[in-house]
Amino acid sequence: MPYLNFDINRFGCERIRQPWDLFMAEKFKDFINWVFISQCTDSIVCFKVYCGNIFNFFNKETIFRWIRVATTRNVQELVLSFCPAEPFELPYCVANCESLRVLKLRLDGAILKPPNHFRFYQLKLLHLLEVELSNEHLMSCLFSRCPVLEKLILGECTFGTMTVLDIASASLVYVSLVNYVNNAESYSNCNVKISCPNLKVLKYGAPMAKDIIIENLFSIEVVHSFFLIQTM
Repeated sequence: MPYLNFDINRFGCERIRQPWDLFMAEKFKDFINWVFISQCTDSIVCFKVYCGNIFNFFNKETIFRWIRVATTRNVQELVLSFCPAEPFELPYCVANCESLRVLKLRLDGAILKPPNHFRFYQLKLLHLLEVELSNEHLMSCLFSRCPVLEKLILGECTFGTMTVLDIASASLVYVSLVNYVNNAESYSNCNVKISCPNLKVLKYGAPMAKDIIIENLFSIEVVHSFFLIQTM
């Protein structure tokens, strides 16, 4: 089974018509552990885990253990959706996974903390949803230290205390920055800088940033842009 997709909502509601609770969360965790123990494959094409807001029912080591198992089995696509009670530190095993090509994170507004040293060797798609980006230096490194990154999607993300969101990459061909929740304050205090010489598609649908700086768009073909107006 090279494609593993675990969703707590489908696990309870669809199969036995019962909403999840603490008992169901434990069953969900045991089932994932059982699958990993019984699996003999050395290669996982895709590993998806949707925990909703039950992350607090598991200790942090549990989900980190799942991630480590997936990366040791040469996972190519990793999709994680949960609600951490504290800033989420991206494990080194993910940040330096040589097989990883797609990374999607949904953190329900929690802070993402990349490690200080990382390099995504084969990552082509990075999709961050409902994530707070708080360290402008590490975020800039996150985008620039992906030598083959082609697609970057930031959906409903906020910038915390960041003063600049610097997206600079020679490999990016698609960038989407969309926020329909209207986090105007987060954007009004942050500059957005995009410098991608091979970029072909740029989508911006969010509140107006403090300043938007566009540089080196020599290959641009499509631009979609609209600015949300803050409502009282």
